[in-house]
Amino acid sequence: MLSNGNKQVAPIEGSLTQCFENSCLTLWTINSFYQRISSQVFSTGLCKENVWRLELNKERNDYSLGLCLKLTLVDSKTTPLVAKVEYHLVTRSPYTAENFHNLGTTVELKRGESTILPLSILKQNTYCHNKIQHLQIYCRIASQDVNDHNVTRTIKKFEMQFLKYTVFQDLESILKSEDLSDVDLNVGQQVFHAHKAVLASRSPVFMAMFQNNMHEKLSNCVDIPDISPEVMQILLRYMYTNSVDGVENFADDLMAAAEKYQLEGLKAFLLIERTKVLSDNNVFESLILADRFNAPDLKIECLNYVIEHIDNIQKMRGFDMFASTHPLLLKE
Repeated sequence: MLSNGNKQVAPIEGSLTQCFENSCLTLWTINSFYQRISSQVFSTGLCKENVWRLELNKERNDYSLGLCLKLTLVDSKTTPLVAKVEYHLVTRSPYTAENFHNLGTTVELKRGESTILPLSILKQNTYCHNKIQHLQIYCRIASQDVNDHNVTRTIKKFEMQFLKYTVFQDLESILKSEDLSDVDLNVGQQVFHAHKAVLASRSPVFMAMFQNNMHEKLSNCVDIPDISPEVMQILLRYMYTNSVDGVENFADDLMAAAEKYQLEGLKAFLLIERTKVLSDNNVFESLILADRFNAPDLKIECLNYVIEHIDNIQKMRGFDMFASTHPLLLKE
């Protein structure tokens, strides 16, 4: 065992390295753990022009979560060096699937630089590393041409630019500008200028409205008396951009609108949001909502919540009234 200041450092036992033209495969077997365990240096490529060292570190203050692999480029004729690194870890025998973990990353390092890979996957294993008596690490490092890597980064940049300009962004711009609008939605005292094609493509109800010789098709005007302007604005933004903002104060009204216009995506989003915030104070309201809008998944979540918190819920004001007015819901 070697000494490094106040830390204990030991070479990894049983190391074996096989080099190929632009890569290497190294196997380490670790039978004892210290604060920090360091490998001997090893090389990538037949010419051994790239020299590496691997360390297994434990964070001093957290022995249950702090295990990580540190890979250092000790020396290289190419700087920066781009390499694809793959780790295969076996935490114990037998070598079954639950004891075998694959991790990988692509790194770009200059001489002397390191990359750290937290081994959070090990904390999820029944045999967390402070109990591990045996660990095998297979490490494969494949060097890449930096020019090839630059091309890859350029392609990714173009892909990001491509994704940036989506159809939903374009539709949001015409919603705001009202360019080429061909239908007016009369909501309270406010008029929203919209586009038949967009509304019809998103809602079967609007599709039927504009396909048949109904008043709305002939007059290019739709009267919507049962939705507030605030809800209509959120509804239109969803239909044009597939995004939803500011629903906290209008969730129930939006659910009713989504049901009326058969906007299943919006309905699903609202049900998910409702499920996330289930509490003693809103579980009965959510249960009634699920029953009203035929949402069986939300209903099941609500009933499960009631069962899990029945002691607290039975003590709440209003429980007896709910049980008497909605007995069938609780019986489910």
